[in-house]
Amino acid sequence: MESQLEAVRQDIRSVQGKIVKTEQNLAAAEQAVNKEKERLLFDLLLSLNNQLLSLNNQLLSLQEEKNILLHSQAPRKFTLKNLISRPFPPLDARLSPRSSNSKTIPSAPRTFEDILPWPELLLHARELEDSLDDTLHLYDNISFTYTPNLAISSAADECEVRGALVANMQSINDAANILGIGAVCIGGGSGRSLSFTDLVVRQRTHSSNNKHVSSLVLGVGEVKGAWQLDMQPGDKLEELLQDPKRIDTCVLALQQVYGDAVIDEAPLLFVSNYHSTVFLKRSEHVCNKQLWASEPIWWDRQQPSARSCWLTFLRLADEKQVVKARLPRMAVPRTADGYVLTQVSSKDRPLATKRSLRTRSQPAIKLMASSSIRKGYEAFHDKAASGITAGRLQQQPFDTATGADATLSPAAPVDADLANEPELSCEDLGLTDTLLGNGQYGQTLLGALAGETCAVKLYDSRRNGSVSAYFHEKCSLQALQTRASVVRFMVAGRLQDTLYPVIVTSFAGKPVSKLSRAQFRAAKEALDSVHAVGVCHGDIRLSNILFALDGFCLLADFAHCVQGASEDQMKREHLQLSELQ
Repeated sequence: MESQLEAVRQDIRSVQGKIVKTEQNLAAAEQAVNKEKERLLFDLLLSLNNQLLSLNNQLLSLQEEKNILLHSQAPRKFTLKNLISRPFPPLDARLSPRSSNSKTIPSAPRTFEDILPWPELLLHARELEDSLDDTLHLYDNISFTYTPNLAISSAADECEVRGALVANMQSINDAANILGIGAVCIGGGSGRSLSFTDLVVRQRTHSSNNKHVSSLVLGVGEVKGAWQLDMQPGDKLEELLQDPKRIDTCVLALQQVYGDAVIDEAPLLFVSNYHSTVFLKRSEHVCNKQLWASEPIWWDRQQPSARSCWLTFLRLADEKQVVKARLPRMAVPRTADGYVLTQVSSKDRPLATKRSLRTRSQPAIKLMASSSIRKGYEAFHDKAASGITAGRLQQQPFDTATGADATLSPAAPVDADLANEPELSCEDLGLTDTLLGNGQYGQTLLGALAGETCAVKLYDSRRNGSVSAYFHEKCSLQALQTRASVVRFMVAGRLQDTLYPVIVTSFAGKPVSKLSRAQFRAAKEALDSVHAVGVCHGDIRLSNILFALDGFCLLADFAHCVQGASEDQMKREHLQLSELQ
């Protein structure tokens, strides 16, 4: 049964590869206006899609037969080795890069220096799997309750992959707990990280530490669709980065997760698509920006299983807790002019690659935090003309007065106006990971600007409407500075080396869990002061009503404020305030 399943999966991968090539050829034919070739390729594409649908149905049928067989033959309880050696259920829906407009835009576009192989992870995973108990039938069967929606559009695939990973992680976290591993992998929401990453590996605990959001984070992970992270059997990340034809399929995803790791001071990181995962680690020396990457771990692989690899990754994260303190985000060197990847020796290249290189020279690849074409890298065929040399480039002079690299180009913007916003460094803001509040567009952290304690609001630029909300709140706060009841606006801009918009206001006080009569009167006076100039706050809640030690009330968070508000809107806002007593 297992051999039949593997044969069908191999056929599916083969057909998927043919579809990708056919789509590329079809696009070329459309550009060349070759109608005859375009018609033939379209017919071929239709035939391949029908073939893929048939294979997917065949695979589902075989999986159902296998589940029935296992259910009838398996004991009521399983050994730990039985459970961990079983593969993840792969998501077999085909996801076409032609049907999605979703793109990876790194929110923290720093770049790593190079990627080196990390074969030890698979060796440790095999050792772990071999060491698991295979005699005591103590554990219930793993329940594969997650069913991917095969009709989902390609653009929404990230949510599908994230859902599948989180569902599968429950069994991994349970096994880690049995083995005494003090790390778990969970979703990255609800203020669990500073970087807005998709998934986090963190210390096993029942609650977050709002005083130090990043303190529990040991690893960060980004989940991508196949068009953002395209890996095929036999691929290695270090080789994909060297291939000018395929570097686009992985470099931005890797730079994004590396930027997340820097922000969260995480020693480990990973990237995943809907059928494979790559684990990476950082150097223990904060100035070393190299990464080490495992081979892609296929969800349906047998030796070692994907579950064994995940358990090994969690065990390593548990052991890396002491390393985290050596990776302060402010000490990571900024990317200057970029890093030229070390060329892979021809003897290490596959035979097909050697043949393809006989007739042309291989361009040098330079990784960049941003580039003129916004791809995360630039390729040079003539290294002498481009003025670069192989290996690590020397850092450009650092301007201590402005906190900026002398020749650093601005990060690739999500919004054209955002690119013109001034850069604010973590040092300038005295940024900490003490969480003051969470909101629709990001989170607010404690900082210190020019020695004064302040509130630093970070917007997650990947969230819909966040950049527009930033500009709206910035203009609103500036216009309301004559109102004593509004938090004092200090500065706004873009966090250095990231695409996070930032608004800095005075640290006016703290919210309360319920308004007393005196506090209600103070809050009403503050709200009336804003209404007097025709502005509605737009988001009256306890977390946005701050009280100083002397009882003075200030309003914060004007991302939803309404200018030129009507009397009805103001009355409704007073009713909302009265409900908070």
